[in-house]
Amino acid sequence: MRPPEFDPAVCAECGAPLTGAWCARCGQRRLGPGDRSLRHLVGEALASWVNLEGRWLRSLTLLVVDTGTLSRAWIEGRRRRYLPPFSLFLLVNLVFFLAPPMTDFDLHLSDHLGQPVYGEWARGQVGERLAADGADFDRFAERFGETSSNVSKSLVFLHVPVLALVLLAAFRGRVWTAAEHTVVAVHLFAFLLLAAPLLNWVGFPILSWAAGLIPGLQGRLPSIGLVGLGILLVAWYRAVVRAYGVGRRGAAGLLATLVAGLAVAHLTYRFLQFALVMALV
Repeated sequence: MRPPEFDPAVCAECGAPLTGAWCARCGQRRLGPGDRSLRHLVGEALASWVNLEGRWLRSLTLLVVDTGTLSRAWIEGRRRRYLPPFSLFLLVNLVFFLAPPMTDFDLHLSDHLGQPVYGEWARGQVGERLAADGADFDRFAERFGETSSNVSKSLVFLHVPVLALVLLAAFRGRVWTAAEHTVVAVHLFAFLLLAAPLLNWVGFPILSWAAGLIPGLQGRLPSIGLVGLGILLVAWYRAVVRAYGVGRRGAAGLLATLVAGLAVAHLTYRFLQFALVMALV
């Protein structure tokens, strides 16, 4: 069988008549003899890679530098140059999943037992399990930690719907849609997921090294938690100003509401993490 020849007047995909370089029905480009060459095959692959790489690199950069502008671009319909919000979140979540576990998202068993809201219930659950299995606490805590590392990174997305609901409640009766609040929530939490490991494993060691070069500064750096909180507050404040176009006072109130929502989401996440790990170990 001879290979087909592309008819320049008919779309090879859907068979519609062609009046230009692109099919008006399905959107495929007009094909010609050169599209059967190895050169075209390689060029097509390189063009696709450059386009994809440009989108994710541009999206990640803007996510870190100016999260609110990325959200605003989606709201205004300028979406071609950036990754879709959920695709971007999956990429960031992959980075977070591959990074070493962070203690705030992956609590030790003893930390779960000391939680003020569900700690008493957790202690009862662990006590019953140890009595039933005749296990030693330290060995059980080790098994708990091995399972918890993967579970914690799989459940981290649960923060997003809580933040979206907080934004929806804060703007109740306004023109913003649930989808737009969800996009803002995705970008806000994706920033946190990306910035936290970067600060923990790259930024703070560099700051500590630089502080060692300045006499009297070593040991006086603020804790990484305090630095991270400051960065989060500044970034989220700028993000809501950019995304929603609110003033300073409105942005400050919205930021306080978001931080409270994050605390609720994180507590819920920790409880579900503990319950699921207990069911698996």
